[in-house]
Amino acid sequence: MATLKRSGQDRATRRRAQILDAAYRVFADKGFAEATIADIARDLGVGHGTFYRYFQNKHDIFDHVVDEVIGRVTGAIADESPTATDCLADYRAQVRRIAEKLLGLLDADRRAAKLLFVEAWGVSPALDRKMQQMWRLFGQVTAAYLENGKQKGFLRADLDTETTGLAVNAMIFEGGRQVVLAEGASGPGSPEHVPLPPRQRWIDGVTALMFDGIRGD
Repeated sequence: MATLKRSGQDRATRRRAQILDAAYRVFADKGFAEATIADIARDLGVGHGTFYRYFQNKHDIFDHVVDEVIGRVTGAIADESPTATDCLADYRAQVRRIAEKLLGLLDADRRAAKLLFVEAWGVSPALDRKMQQMWRLFGQVTAAYLENGKQKGFLRADLDTETTGLAVNAMIFEGGRQVVLAEGASGPGSPEHVPLPPRQRWIDGVTALMFDGIRGD
């Protein structure tokens, strides 16, 4: 009996994940406003009844889709440690590495970029609050990297790490937003899906601004 129960739970977990994957595609390709439950069910080849066994409505599943995107972005840098660097050269290399991972993820999966930077905003006050909380959380993570530099003496002692963390993230994520704006960015696997040409240039510009500034000698 226990084996049968686990088997049923496993099937339910798989079906829920399949519905989320279908919703991920539909919301990114059609946009939240235009997408319907029927579109999601059609993408997966199931009936409406199957959908409603797992999610309450369109807003409910979209909220879970956004959580999935946030998880992917967070997971891209999960193996980095804020206290791993002991000198400015290593820290600069770490910043480049993180930017490469984040922009690489968003370039490889442009649906994620569209959902994160376009579709997730303005759907509901609750979702807007979640997105604002996400930005604050990412800012706190970046601030921890900056605090490490202050404590070890290779960043300025008077650096406002909270504000600077948000500013650094704004620069990096603007690169991700450009993925959405890139001409022909219509999704992974499509004939128009090509690597974003300015990505390396963007990373170079962000790291140069952070570490070298813009002031002439």
